[in-house]
Amino acid sequence: MTQDSQAPAIAAQRALALDEADKIVALFVELIEKTPNQNAEWTRHAKNLMEAYIPVLVWHRDRAGIALTLPALPELLNFRMAVKSGRDAAIPAPLRARLSGYLMTLPGFFAENFDDEGKDVAKPGADHQTPATQFKYNATPMLQAVWHLIDTLDAAE
Repeated sequence: MTQDSQAPAIAAQRALALDEADKIVALFVELIEKTPNQNAEWTRHAKNLMEAYIPVLVWHRDRAGIALTLPALPELLNFRMAVKSGRDAAIPAPLRARLSGYLMTLPGFFAENFDDEGKDVAKPGADHQTPATQFKYNATPMLQAVWHLIDTLDAAE
């Protein structure tokens, strides 16, 4: 494995550790767009998710001590944590509003169907699965890029 082939993974690790959210989003959008057979619509959905959620993750990194690394991203990019973060009063209101606004675009998402921890609230007829599934679909292009970068780093060891 050459240093050139590791460069994107190293750049991503550095960006996640040090950079501002907009730079991280731009880096991952570029990586996603370079992925063979990537659908433009899913790339757009992933970008919308990243623009809403990466700033919150960067806030967590900088103020709450959450490790923002390639191996941590698959765990962090989950629906329940996004809902929880969208309601966390410690997170600045503009970041929460942007994330909550994104969540409201997910099919079947109604804030009252989830508690402050992002868990389902038992409501007859409530659809808890559709928004979580759509979130996962939207996160998939970014997760594919993350897994590829992790594989690149692992192959170098």
